[in-house]
Amino acid sequence: MRKKQQHGGSVTPDDDSSFRGSSVMRAGSVVDREGLIDELEFRLMRCSAASVGLGPGVRSGGFLAAGEQAHRIARNETRAFWNEHRLSLASRENLTGLVEGLFARQPRYLAWSLVPLLGELIPEAMTEQVVEAIVDWLTTGEPVDRVVRDAVTVTLLAKWLGTSTDGRAIARLVELCESTVPDQIRMGAIGIGAYVRPPTVLSPKEIERAFTACFRVATRVDVETAVAVGWAIRELIERDRELLMVQFERHVQLLSRQVFRTAVERLPQDIRARLTARWLAGRRTRIQKRSTIPQSAVNSRKIPR
Repeated sequence: MRKKQQHGGSVTPDDDSSFRGSSVMRAGSVVDREGLIDELEFRLMRCSAASVGLGPGVRSGGFLAAGEQAHRIARNETRAFWNEHRLSLASRENLTGLVEGLFARQPRYLAWSLVPLLGELIPEAMTEQVVEAIVDWLTTGEPVDRVVRDAVTVTLLAKWLGTSTDGRAIARLVELCESTVPDQIRMGAIGIGAYVRPPTVLSPKEIERAFTACFRVATRVDVETAVAVGWAIRELIERDRELLMVQFERHVQLLSRQVFRTAVERLPQDIRARLTARWLAGRRTRIQKRSTIPQSAVNSRKIPR
């Protein structure tokens, strides 16, 4: 007689015969953790940038479609891996060990497994320490495709931070934005853009703090991260236009083209036109300043006799 057990979104048989040949023992001890991770990494090779069509010159629309495709593949492969090895019957200690084992590897394709593993199958393993480990894993060491990092930030980290009730979420995202590591700045900006959307409850102080952090980094990021910062600013303005619009218009000329275009693209046409005129005026002023060399600077370069 077969008895069903529900855990982590899967249904598995609970009899002795079902464990023969499995990587999980009846007592819950994992026989070969490294072997399990090797298999998971092999399953996720189809999530590589080349496999999902993320070649050079891919536009933003293609980038999003490729990311969604990789996410679907990773979800299906990770859940199949979970069920085939009866991991729903593993102990909490072994599941935690499996997650920790991932962080000992290079992210590459393995990072795709974080969303289904920690977001669906073992959400109880998500702790503040694990969040910090994920950030370090995806932003230090061997570079990881940004589509993987963005997906994990939006669908896992931002959602987990949304469960916080102590104001720590915005503080942590602001810390990432203020980092000196470019990949962490991007994670912070994307996290803010995803986190501030309703129904997240935010105080005006938290909104303003996130907005200020995005503005501070807007002038010192690369083109790809600039789009992420612009998106975060756009989401913040949509969240509380009355609070932020005056400050945004006062300093809009400081923004790069990429940040500005992304930030204003959903504003009403009349407001967008006014802001564009102000941004262009500021840009002309900056060009004029760069093209004018002060006489004092010229004199300072003279070679003394």
